[in-house]
Amino acid sequence: FNQHIAQIVKKARSISAMLLRTFTNKSSEIHVPIFKSLVRPHLEYANSVWNPYLKNDINRLEKVQKNYTKIIQGMKDLNYHQRLEKLKLPCLEYRRARGDIIEVYKITHNIYDPISTNVLFNMSSSNTSTRLNVNPYRLTKPHVNRKQTQMFFTNRVIDLWNSLPLHIINSDSLNTLKNNIDSHFKELM
Repeated sequence: FNQHIAQIVKKARSISAMLLRTFTNKSSEIHVPIFKSLVRPHLEYANSVWNPYLKNDINRLEKVQKNYTKIIQGMKDLNYHQRLEKLKLPCLEYRRARGDIIEVYKITHNIYDPISTNVLFNMSSSNTSTRLNVNPYRLTKPHVNRKQTQMFFTNRVIDLWNSLPLHIINSDSLNTLKNNIDSHFKELM
């Protein structure tokens, strides 16, 4: 997905540049919502499919947000992580992992049509256990030989999903899940 990521970055940068030219006021009250609504969707659209695993691709995507936040008033002298914390923005890598967890939740809890998604994951055989602390949605990771297939959505999310606490996996609704993820990974945001 190298070319795809290059196109995404190019499009997001051009939108960022247009926004920064258009709005002379560089306050965070204006630019953070604008970034979230007009730039970030281009960087995140369908990222469960094309999620980058090469450091170079990850850095190219993150650099769009890094450059945009640097232009905001009062942020120039702060490093990237300080800017994100002050602006209450998560890094894009966290957003991609969060999106993956949300997609797995939708699949395992039959929010999507189970007829089309039941072949994506194998549920662990321990799911039939009656122990109280067993994850009823635990997934089994298949053995893969190639680096490319290791990074497919159905392979890369399993370790992250299985490592989540039960209160996140057993969330009552999608919004509860999102809030639980954000509170659990607060330091990573």
